[in-house]
Amino acid sequence: MEHFESLGETVTEQTARGFLGGLGLQGRTASHVPIGLLSGGQKVRLALALLLFKPPQLLFVLSSGLRLTADE
Repeated sequence: MEHFESLGETVTEQTARGFLGGLGLQGRTASHVPIGLLSGGQKVRLALALLLFKPPQLLFVLSSGLRLTADE
């Protein structure tokens, strides 16, 4: 919530908990555990939540397995 407040966004705790819970960050993990104590997977979920909550106007996704050719 502090991150959104620093950006001038207003987010209620209930909204934030619901959104984070949907991504697997539930209970005290979503509200009281410092980011430095989260596991790698939990940090990835938090980063995903920040992207999905207020989507950017443009998002680049890079994948080494993605092949785009004129034939396809």
